[in-house]
Amino acid sequence: MAETKGKLIILCGRLMVLYKDSLKEADNELFKRVGLHYNELDPEGWYDTKLFALFIDKYAEASITKENAIITLGKSMYPQIKRMGGLPNHIKTPIDLLKYSVETFLKNHRGREVRPKKLVEAINGRVVIHGTNPYFSQKLCKGVYLGILGMYNVKNPKVVITKGFPNVEYIITWDI
Repeated sequence: MAETKGKLIILCGRLMVLYKDSLKEADNELFKRVGLHYNELDPEGWYDTKLFALFIDKYAEASITKENAIITLGKSMYPQIKRMGGLPNHIKTPIDLLKYSVETFLKNHRGREVRPKKLVEAINGRVVIHGTNPYFSQKLCKGVYLGILGMYNVKNPKVVITKGFPNVEYIITWDI
């Protein structure tokens, strides 16, 4: 079974507050499975990744943009992590944060099905990352990478998914 740190479910729940009914549905299912509400989870505890996927899916179902809401959710993740004081001081550039996101992936996900992400290329204006998680849409990662670029106000940020599951390739570019 693949597992995700509680902080990711908590973060998703916090971002869902505009969608009270969907948040309540996801939170009720979480409570049935683990006996805790999303805001009671241990941020560093391990929970079934399918619960994180449930929160993501409920968020998309509630949004008028449906599947594209997953990109929006992803965009919100690292800015929220930064607001919560969760980024190291050495991160100064988009490349630093993209590398950090690759490095920390396995600190927040575990299990036989979880594969490490791999940084294939990292030059100013272009980063290529390989990797996937079988439990949630690759649109979430696309959004995460766009959100990271947005934190640095880069020009013409783009994330293209060039290969599909299970060998996903993200080509992340921006103007320098």
